[in-house]
Amino acid sequence: MSLIGALNNTFAGLKDTEARLNVTAQNVTNADRAGYTRKVYNSEYVSTDKATVPSGGVIDSAYTDQFLEKTLIEDLSYASYNSKISDFLSNYADQLGKISSGSTISSAINGILTAFGGLSVTPEDDAMKTDVVNQAQRLAGELSGLSGEIQDLRTRTEQEIAQNIEEINTAVQRLDEINVEITLTASTGRSVAELEDQRRVVLQGLAENIDVTSFVDSNNQLKVYAGSRPLLDSSAHQLEFTPATNVGSTTLYPAGFSAIDLNGTDMTTLLKGGELGGLIELRDTLLVEEQEKLDEFAEVLREQLNTVLNEGASYASRSSIVGDEDGFALGDALGATGSVRIALTDNLGVTQNFGDFNLAGYATINDMITDINATFGGAIVAALDVDGSLTLNSGVAGQGVSLNQLDSDIGGESFSKSFGLNNLFTGEGAEDMKVSSYLLENNAFLATSRMSADPALVVGDIGLNPGDGSLAQEMNDVFNTLYSFNAAGNFAGQTETLDAYVDKIIANIAVRANNASEEALTTTLILEQTKTTLENLTGVNVDEEMANLIDLESKYSASARMMATIQEMFDELINAVR
Repeated sequence: MSLIGALNNTFAGLKDTEARLNVTAQNVTNADRAGYTRKVYNSEYVSTDKATVPSGGVIDSAYTDQFLEKTLIEDLSYASYNSKISDFLSNYADQLGKISSGSTISSAINGILTAFGGLSVTPEDDAMKTDVVNQAQRLAGELSGLSGEIQDLRTRTEQEIAQNIEEINTAVQRLDEINVEITLTASTGRSVAELEDQRRVVLQGLAENIDVTSFVDSNNQLKVYAGSRPLLDSSAHQLEFTPATNVGSTTLYPAGFSAIDLNGTDMTTLLKGGELGGLIELRDTLLVEEQEKLDEFAEVLREQLNTVLNEGASYASRSSIVGDEDGFALGDALGATGSVRIALTDNLGVTQNFGDFNLAGYATINDMITDINATFGGAIVAALDVDGSLTLNSGVAGQGVSLNQLDSDIGGESFSKSFGLNNLFTGEGAEDMKVSSYLLENNAFLATSRMSADPALVVGDIGLNPGDGSLAQEMNDVFNTLYSFNAAGNFAGQTETLDAYVDKIIANIAVRANNASEEALTTTLILEQTKTTLENLTGVNVDEEMANLIDLESKYSASARMMATIQEMFDELINAVR
């Protein structure tokens, strides 16, 4: 080989070693950078009849494992999904409290039970009536408060869904840009390893938000799908979503929420993993189920206590009774059987006027109202107010209206119950559970007596006795009586006491939250294991790089000495020629 050939070969080796040194230094510098994978310089060689020498090269990632990368994407999605569900359910479980806690719905039930117990002993004590009303308010407040907490959590999920979708769209757009950059960079012959690292990082972030499948085609272009629909193919596709501004117990998907739209397809039910999938599951299923169980409890509680209370009458009687049930019209068919007693009593419970009304004789509500007004001649005035609620007003100062249901039956309910004349609670579910307004205005109007049902009753007889505690005891017994509960949330239909049903609600959310927490922990540990395995294979070991650096330094020095030797040989040759 000629000296010129030897010099060229040595110089090529020197340049190749220099390129390897640069890559090694890059690895050490970026060892702690998130998403960075160890790079290697893959030399390219040319062969002649005299020698094979390096002629350049390309920087590539030292190691790739498509299976592990795919597993990491899946694990990121599972862990994010479970962690999001765990966070929200744990939050609600904390609000609901424990069965033994002193500030939960259980303690509110205990409070009203104690109040009813005291009232049954001294039914004439207005202070005891006030205690019952206060405890009823507390119980209603617990139910509406828990319902509000559920809806606040659902509102949060709605806001986070919007945020996640924004992050997803940003990530998909960035992946599309990286695809373009990879194509342009590769066309110039430069390394795309750094761009591929960036692509992995963005894709992993996307997987935390949404469950995706992806692959890289033969042109090194990433394709991404969610719910079997393309998010990224030849271009980026954006999800569209408008978050609801108000979320209540009746706000349900699909009518109450905007669709998560992808090119005209509603993706809401197709997105199952990642934070977004967890948020959708919480908003549309898990938290809705918790609301349904609260509503079922509230409905049975309201129905049973109102049924008992409507059998009674307050002492002293009310001068004006307005039903909580509205929407009635004068022409509505009454469809009733049996009779009801309506009376005027004074502040000592003495009967001043009364009438027994055979409801079966009235075709419509108007017929009934007309007969009541005719019977009392203005002493009691019956009417429907502007809301369609039945009103019974005393026309005599110092005297109030009292009722005894006798055997009245309107659609399976007593006269008072069907019109809501003597309710304890109002509302449709837990969300709007309230104590009836007449009780809040005057606690003494809580019914503890019963208007006399004596067939021989005459004006001047005692119609109301303040010392009857049986009604309060019956309301107390409501909490320990077995009732049929409809299927609600994740509960099947069942027969339980109110007390036991509430305990089941509390116990069930505790189990749900604990299971979600364990699932989140398990999937997070699996994720960390996958991350560690992949990082051990693709990450930078600084000790190894430093050892490699020493080896390259030795090779570089050898090449430099070789060039110096050849230079000396050239000098000697020139001197000999001279």
